[in-house]
Amino acid sequence: ILEKDAEERNLEISKINKGLNSSIIYAKKLQSAVIAHQNLAGDIFKDSFIFYLPKGIVGGDFYFTYKLNNELIFGVADCTGHGVPGAMLSLLCMTFLETAINAFKLSSPKLILEKVNMLLKNSFNQGDYLVRDGMDISILNYSKEKSELTFAGAKSKMLVIQNNERIIVDGDHHPIGYWVGNEKVSFTNTIIPVNGPANVFMFTDGLVDQFGGEKGKKLKYSKFYELLFSVRDLSSKQQKEAISQFTKEWMGSQEQIDDITVAGVKF
Repeated sequence: ILEKDAEERNLEISKINKGLNSSIIYAKKLQSAVIAHQNLAGDIFKDSFIFYLPKGIVGGDFYFTYKLNNELIFGVADCTGHGVPGAMLSLLCMTFLETAINAFKLSSPKLILEKVNMLLKNSFNQGDYLVRDGMDISILNYSKEKSELTFAGAKSKMLVIQNNERIIVDGDHHPIGYWVGNEKVSFTNTIIPVNGPANVFMFTDGLVDQFGGEKGKKLKYSKFYELLFSVRDLSSKQQKEAISQFTKEWMGSQEQIDDITVAGVKF
């Protein structure tokens, strides 16, 4: 009787898991459809790549590309959590980015972040119910006419390699959304001239925080920057392959702890 009861319970659990997995797989199709038109390697940037590796079937990382007048706006974002909650938040944040850029016609990264921050806070502060979730995000505006990049980041940074020199550009230290002790938040633009060939790398902290290697420790930024610097002379396709192979070897048998996104553009 006990064996029969256990078998029936296992069958019921199997049905529930199958239904949940089917729903999550369909959610992945929806999320992929939204992200698909944001591929940096499309018509906007010919020489670019996206290495996108969610921890689960769906994830909280996303990337985006917009063209407003003669300016190109692109970046990567890491929403709170991963899996289904992260994916739901990422779709909401994508909508707010779309609103800030296409509806409000904002092209300054600083102003885009401030608008998205306001929209997210208003959305998550309803009555007595307050959600303290948000995202870390990097945004770049490229002006071909001025030959310059304008960067703003919410708890994020980027790496520019130009003339064989590494330039680490830090964003502001607060994320998008509610955080303790600061209700009114502003962000800062940083301008980087593009003088000759340059590699620009934008990323979430998924790979930086990943445990791996011989000692099973976090990769950290110093080794991550060394990796990006080592692939600077490769084509974008080869850069993606090299980063993908490194990630696989670094993790080894360790479990992936977060979504991983690395984007690269050559100018």
